[in-house]
Amino acid sequence: MARTKSVGKSRSMVELPRGYTAINAGTSWDYKTDPVLEGTIAGFRSVTSTKYFEKIDGKKVPKEQRVCDIETSSGTRAVYESASLSALFDQKKGARVCVIFQGLKKIEGRDQPMKLFTVGVKK
Repeated sequence: MARTKSVGKSRSMVELPRGYTAINAGTSWDYKTDPVLEGTIAGFRSVTSTKYFEKIDGKKVPKEQRVCDIETSSGTRAVYESASLSALFDQKKGARVCVIFQGLKKIEGRDQPMKLFTVGVKK
């Protein structure tokens, strides 16, 4: 039977039963602890956000987010689309890429700073 474990104040996460191995496309890239991500694009997919919503015909609808899965020497990492990562999503599957987190930039009128990335592709 699956077990539930607490993941913070308002969320809980259900764990797989003993004997199962997770087969997700990849774990999210933690750019704060590992600012350089280098590898090969394994593919692209879309996920339905549980955090971001948009209004369509006056209704609040979960936003679709694009994800790029990058195969690295330490496993597959999922990179979520953002304005400064748009060039990454223009690449093709199999491209050798390097993504570097450059820091945060305060944007006037926004509560949260913008995350800055440099994206490179190997020729």
